[in-house]
Amino acid sequence: MNRAPDQVIDAPIEFEVPGPGEVPTFTVWSRLPFRDDRFVEALQLAPTNRHVVHHASLSLGDLPPKTKLGQATLWPGGPVLTGVPLLGDGQPYGVASNEEFGYPLVFYVPGGGFLRFPQGIAKRLRRGQYLSWGMHYMGHGHGRKDPHAPRRLVRQARRSPRSTDDDRESQADRGRKRARARRARAGADPEHPANTRKTGRLPASSRFPTM
Repeated sequence: MNRAPDQVIDAPIEFEVPGPGEVPTFTVWSRLPFRDDRFVEALQLAPTNRHVVHHASLSLGDLPPKTKLGQATLWPGGPVLTGVPLLGDGQPYGVASNEEFGYPLVFYVPGGGFLRFPQGIAKRLRRGQYLSWGMHYMGHGHGRKDPHAPRRLVRQARRSPRSTDDDRESQADRGRKRARARRARAGADPEHPANTRKTGRLPASSRFPTM
């Protein structure tokens, strides 16, 4: 796009990636920094240190049930991270299914990480929802720090758009209207293909010859 993002959101991550080896995949959450709903027309997931990010994902939804955000380690011997959903006893919540991460927004791999909706369509971000940041780091022989990575760059819609949440329903409505229009045209025109080839019947002038 030919303009700067309207908003930049940093992930709640400052992580010292070890030299060689693979870091377990993990996810942290952060609350949307909006006081009202927003419609966005483009999203970009952009790591600040691409050398150590194997891939990353960003989803939108609610926190897992009966949890609140806090600090904890996500694997034995791992660093203490913020943005971790904690149960009442202070233990990290164990996600049981991908649906608990929320609705997928954008996925980053090298050379990717950008999403733009067609003109007039936008994604609704509802106030009070949370972003879940899925991360997979890979060390390359020497330690590197990846502060606040990745970043989410948001471009807001300039006009009143259709929401992708509602677009599937509007598409179905348009499909039903087109079907009704086709049936109306077929009923009004005896020579319409729906009254001849599809049904196997002859045109009205052949079925009812004049005497």
